[in-house]
Amino acid sequence: ELKHLFASFVQTESGRQSQEGTGLGLAISQKFVALMGGELTVESTLGEGTTFQFDLPFMQGTWTTTTNPSNLLNDPVTLQLTPNQPQSKILVVDDNESNRKILVALLQGWGFLVEEAEDGEAAIAQSLQEHPDLIFMDIRMPKLNGIEATRTIQSQIPENPPKIIALTASVFEEERAGILGAGCHDFIRKPFTKQKIIDCLSNHLNLQFESLKSFPSPSSSLPPKNASPSQAKEQPLRILLAEDNEVNQKMALLYLKKLDYDVDLAKNGLEVLNKFAEQPYDIILMDIQMPEMDGLEATRNIRQHSPKQKQPWIIAMTASNEESDKLACREAGMNDYITKPLKLEKLQKVLSSPFLT
Repeated sequence: ELKHLFASFVQTESGRQSQEGTGLGLAISQKFVALMGGELTVESTLGEGTTFQFDLPFMQGTWTTTTNPSNLLNDPVTLQLTPNQPQSKILVVDDNESNRKILVALLQGWGFLVEEAEDGEAAIAQSLQEHPDLIFMDIRMPKLNGIEATRTIQSQIPENPPKIIALTASVFEEERAGILGAGCHDFIRKPFTKQKIIDCLSNHLNLQFESLKSFPSPSSSLPPKNASPSQAKEQPLRILLAEDNEVNQKMALLYLKKLDYDVDLAKNGLEVLNKFAEQPYDIILMDIQMPEMDGLEATRNIRQHSPKQKQPWIIAMTASNEESDKLACREAGMNDYITKPLKLEKLQKVLSSPFLT
């Protein structure tokens, strides 16, 4: 039967007995494989079984970083926002928690104020309450999809509406037309790269990014290692970094390692208190917004319950530059303040405070 297997409307004995199929499946499959430049072959042993296989020619492609969490978050950040630009607020809308958290982490790492929503209804409520500058809107979501949510947001915020960027896995031109027709300003296909997000932010918020200078050159304020002792040797400090965002963690640890500091890590305020109870620290770099217990509450707890001789120097880390937020940090008992995104020069300066030398 093998020589007739790929003929149209021909069935094997087992196929005729089962009365299933039309005898076209293998014929169509063979033609599809042939159209792609390949070959479909068959091997069969009576009483054991049959194996079908095909070979197709492919050109070698290039790898790109996609929205896989391990890829994006482990990738070094090579661009940062150029300083002295208005701080933008961004809303990320996606029912897939993993995808949503990845994008939120990236944006927070660049210093944006970021809110998130898991469906279209929540996106509308957040938009009316928070007035974001830009929304990354997933199109396929339960309850209310991204198309309907976009139409509602555009109708309810007629003056200065947010820029809405659709996130979609679709490659069909008709869906693209529907997305733009609903009021979206642009769209990004999944899986996306960091560069796609950066290009989108640059185009729609008129923001500028610059290369992240890995470290200052020997002529800068940070002396080369072979010229003088490192800052950590001149000024040994026990440092605790409190930060829940993985991107921000990596950047801060990278800079602190360059300054030769050994650093412990806490991911929320409760972990800060537990680690501080185990051993004293000279400095705590304290993120303000963390889960379970935020940085302000953790600072108040340390100030209230630690002996005076064990009080650490607590430096607030936040994306906000508002005077009201700085006041809240001082009132909680923090000693200093550093804005995100972190830069090596700023971190070096804040660790060289006269109080600590």
